Amino acid sequence: MTIDGLYFPDKIQNLKKAASFEELKVSTGVPRYFKDHKDFWGFHLGDCGLTQEDWDEIHNSNIYIVERLKVVHLGNSPDSKTPNTQFHLGLSGKKSLIFADVSHNSNLKSIWGEQGAPSLEKLIATDCPNLASLKLRGEFPKLTQVEVARGNLTETVLEGQFPKLRFVELSSNKLESLMIPSSCESLAYLFAQQNQLKTIEFEGNIPPLDIIDLKDNPLEDDALRGLVNQDDGEGKVEAILAYFDRQRKGLTKEIKRVKLIFLGNTGVGKTTLSDILTGHTRATPKHEKDDVSTHGINLFEYQPKGTEIEVQGFDFGGQDYFHSTHFAFFEQNALYILLWGNGQEDKLDYSKKEERRFPLSYWLGSVKYFLKAQDKEGSQPTHYT
Repeated sequence: MTIDGLYFPDKIQNLKKAASFEELKVSTGVPRYFKDHKDFWGFHLGDCGLTQEDWDEIHNSNIYIVERLKVVHLGNSPDSKTPNTQFHLGLSGKKSLIFADVSHNSNLKSIWGEQGAPSLEKLIATDCPNLASLKLRGEFPKLTQVEVARGNLTETVLEGQFPKLRFVELSSNKLESLMIPSSCESLAYLFAQQNQLKTIEFEGNIPPLDIIDLKDNPLEDDALRGLVNQDDGEGKVEAILAYFDRQRKGLTKEIKRVKLIFLGNTGVGKTTLSDILTGHTRATPKHEKDDVSTHGINLFEYQPKGTEIEVQGFDFGGQDYFHSTHFAFFEQNALYILLWGNGQEDKLDYSKKEERRFPLSYWLGSVKYFLKAQDKEGSQPTHYT
């Protein structure tokens, strides 16, 4: 069908004319279009059951005025019964486009703008579970907001000019790396939590961010991971930005250090193992009659041959009256080794020295209990072997 010189698929029912371009940006459940006296036009066709073929037909049938297209709203409502299902959105060639929304589209796989979009101000593509690629290259002089949360992004390319970009929402995707170009000098809000980010880099000067959220990412930089997973509070953003600035200036140093914690009942051989690793002799030899168990904590350090890794070891006394002190040294970023054997059975009993020995479930449970508490505070998930 053709209305006001614009072609739309016949499947669109009850198409109404809006009062302005601004009205097209708001979801009301009613398909609408608008065309002004200069032949600039736009539409809101959410929940109309449009396929990729329908979108291509709209584009090609109106090709003579595609450069005057200002608003593209194809976003569906969360509970749509007739959702749009186009699988890509191209921004190239749409010189007048100021607004694009393709949210809640389960088929959408990619968005690209390889030649820039000189008028685009806002791009929204939230809750698209199969959206894997976002590529914006070229000139985007007016773009202020990009929202692509809760998708399946594995690739985000921002290459070009983004001088007015202030808001970037990329949370809950599958990104492993992110590069913020130097042209994002106005960036104030960056949300990239709950991805798979190992690295994030700023190409140029660090922008004046008011909020940066990178929680729940397996960042390779231990210091940065510690900063971003702290509780939100005064000074957190400043500390993160200062760290990025020091890193960019080459003022940070990678320290390859591992925290190693030995756990187990008294007399099981924890100190003997630390002696083997370090070459020291702290454990009492078996032939000596006065067998002295560790009281408190033995601290030890060693460096595995052929590596730059520094191991800081904690050999805890296994007597029950020391157990409450163990937790003060537990943390997520540590390797726990539970030693077992030396004649003990998997039950609560007593050694020959009348010292209580605990079952496996006690030791494994104590670590899990403590680290689950940290998991709830937003740290990285703990894995047990």
